[in-house]
Amino acid sequence: MTVIKVEKLSKKIKDKEILRNISFEINDGECVALIG
Repeated sequence: MTVIKVEKLSKKIKDKEILRNISFEINDGECVALIG
């Protein structure tokens, strides 16, 4: 079962693009760490 689903996420900070079209799914029972 999908717990979190992200599609086409983009983010800019002060005109600098830091994420471009990021997509991912996190399923039940998975451990995920976002580091950056």
